[in-house]
Amino acid sequence: MAPVQYGPRLLALSSLLNTDYRLPFTKISVLLGDLFGYSVNESTIWAANGRLYEHLDSVESSIREALQTSSLIHVDETGLRVKGTLNWLHVACNQALTYLFVHLKRGKLALDSDQSVVSNFLGWLIHDCWQSYFGLSKARHGLCGAHLIRELQARHEQGSVWAALMQTFLWDAYQASRDGPIKLAQQVHWQSRYQRICRQGLTQEPVPQARLRGRPKQSKGRNLLNRLIEHESAVLAFAFESGVLFTNNQAERDLRPAKVKQKVSNCFRTKAGADRYARIIGFVSTMRKNEQDVLAQLTNVLGGSFTWKPT
Repeated sequence: MAPVQYGPRLLALSSLLNTDYRLPFTKISVLLGDLFGYSVNESTIWAANGRLYEHLDSVESSIREALQTSSLIHVDETGLRVKGTLNWLHVACNQALTYLFVHLKRGKLALDSDQSVVSNFLGWLIHDCWQSYFGLSKARHGLCGAHLIRELQARHEQGSVWAALMQTFLWDAYQASRDGPIKLAQQVHWQSRYQRICRQGLTQEPVPQARLRGRPKQSKGRNLLNRLIEHESAVLAFAFESGVLFTNNQAERDLRPAKVKQKVSNCFRTKAGADRYARIIGFVSTMRKNEQDVLAQLTNVLGGSFTWKPT
């Protein structure tokens, strides 16, 4: 028998400190030594992450299945340095569930991969207008109003009249739909107002400049305007459709811990470490959304007594 044996609660605590609280292995070892009088070896903490990763495989599968059959999910992605190379951390989530995975690519290859939950998704997909998401033709698309408001604000600050009008329009539509979708009889009025602003924008934005090769160069304002025209139904989904949210803030909140961790530790040294982090932090996020005791549930996972199921 080994002179020291670590129980599942201590191992769960060390993993929680590393993933959710973003402490490096060395500091965790020192902290546990200060608390309990015996330092835990750094390799033991790494191994605890590995054990949790393996034990959470079936739990993650149930979260993925629940997201795939939900009526609405938020999606987003952010750059993640792994072994000095740019990878992408993808998130699919809602108010109750969080699923994250690491992929070398940002667009179609990642979204169509076995890791993705959106390749055959049939519900509402809320995102920030990244073009690859529109390749998911089975989903219904809703665009993040907060992103559009920020882009319109930047154009407004540079003197764009149509951008200021569109910004006001989106705020008005948000207020009008706070208690439920705008009634069908009134939607024509709102669509007409939206299209009128877009037509005004076409007269105000500079005409694309022809080049010797390639497509004509367009201003940022016209690029934004073209997106608003092309994806009108996705822009207005929050106002016309029941249950569709105005922003994609849920996805951004679920990605934010990874950005903070990367600022603390700079990058992940191995792909295995990044994958472990994604699965564990997704589980932690899900438990918090469901008001579960995170440390207790991590302990249950390691101890083989975890019973929670997504609803």
